[in-house]
Amino acid sequence: MNMATFLTIIVIATAVCFITYTNGSTISCSFSVQEPVYEGTSVTLSCFLQSINTDYAVTVKRNGNEVTPRITLNGTYEVQNSRYTVRTTDLMDRGDSPTIWYYLDITDVTRDDDGWYVVEVLSHASSNPNVIVTEMQMLDVYYLPIGPPTCGPGDVHAVLANEIPLICTTQVGKPSDSISLQWIYQNSILSSTTTISNGAATNILEFVSASTDTLYVTCSLSIDQTIFPNEAPRECQAGPIQILSDPIISVTPNRLTALSGADASFTCNIENDPIATRTWLSDSLSSDRFSQTEENNEVVLITNVQPTDSGTITCRVGTGDESYVEDSAELIVTIPSTTLPSITTKQLVSKEAEPTEKRPITKPEPSSIGKTLSTVTGKPGEQSPALSPSAIIGIIVCIVVLVLVVIVVIGLLIWKSRRHNDP
Repeated sequence: MNMATFLTIIVIATAVCFITYTNGSTISCSFSVQEPVYEGTSVTLSCFLQSINTDYAVTVKRNGNEVTPRITLNGTYEVQNSRYTVRTTDLMDRGDSPTIWYYLDITDVTRDDDGWYVVEVLSHASSNPNVIVTEMQMLDVYYLPIGPPTCGPGDVHAVLANEIPLICTTQVGKPSDSISLQWIYQNSILSSTTTISNGAATNILEFVSASTDTLYVTCSLSIDQTIFPNEAPRECQAGPIQILSDPIISVTPNRLTALSGADASFTCNIENDPIATRTWLSDSLSSDRFSQTEENNEVVLITNVQPTDSGTITCRVGTGDESYVEDSAELIVTIPSTTLPSITTKQLVSKEAEPTEKRPITKPEPSSIGKTLSTVTGKPGEQSPALSPSAIIGIIVCIVVLVLVVIVVIGLLIWKSRRHNDP
């Protein structure tokens, strides 16, 4: 037996086995609507099965997941599951080729129904069946974005002749080229470009106003009438946008007190022109002392401030034609308070124990003695000044103490004399 004969036998045997196993089953399916299906409509998937076995079952999958229950092909069924209804006809016995119709009705079609549908004929309805034959059909669902587009920013201030970025976004429908975004101002379409990414369409416009005013800019979502007839445009508005001739700026904090040697920082806030470049000035500091940080010099940092740095810190923003607007804040640098050293008791004792300076004793002159006595006793015939109560008490105490001392001394003398006379 040559190789060609051997391969021929293998092919024939394989075909016989396949036909025996599948019993020659075939399936042919189609959707009732061949054109794209729109959201909200209904559609039916019809399948004609031939040469089937009554033990066989049918199921339908979308994106790999079953969307219908498994129906055994041994009678007439009608099973409803959410928006899906499964129907079968009676088994038509045509000898060796029994046939049956299988229907899947989908009501109120949504964008989630879009995709490939796989109809599988299974060997049985229980778990782990063999797939006998399959058929695939595509359901093409057309749909529009949900709701109007979204515009931004909202309430905003801007400076005359400066660019204002406006953003308009929306979901992407199907087909994606059935919609377009465009900006409209004063009934004129503004030049802009729409980009599509991750299922969303975005249109960014750099809007520039030529006059000071409060205005709105409209973003229009236009819909292709050849695909979606009678669909009106959808709109949103960016604004209100207040166009001012000069930026509104403020320096914070407006008054800052810092200790000598510390760091100080100020922020220049611009309400309607955040990308404007700031210039920092001072009446007490040179520009090389400024460390400007953040984008567009928004923050200024002054390190190791000293009392001589106290003064006015100014943020200036140019508005063109050598004109500018500015705002100022005050910097006050203080010296840390010093604390006097405390004196301990030990130090006080040591200071008191120190010997006093020895001074030579001078002999008073008679005249000075006379003056001193006359000062104490007064002149003859003059009335002495009255003593104070504390002086009188002091004198009495001294007399009492003196009397006691005399008594003690006398007593000691008597005691000593008697002791001496005793044998």
